[in-house]
Amino acid sequence: MVHIAENGQEGATTADAHFDGVRAGYEALVSGVMESEFRESMSVPARGRVRVSALATGLAQRALDESAAHSADNR
Repeated sequence: MVHIAENGQEGATTADAHFDGVRAGYEALVSGVMESEFRESMSVPARGRVRVSALATGLAQRALDESAAHSADNR
């Protein structure tokens, strides 16, 4: 496990996964088509990043709205 202490990732830990020499039969394929498996497996993290960024944008918008309302109330 590696602790990342940069770019605001203080709470994130990461780990490497190695699958050297691993063999799996066609029944283990998610899509059922060998050629599309890598593309499929790489699209999952990409969709996750989009969701996380959308959540962060919503949180930032709420913080801005609350700050503006508080500032207007305390003039």
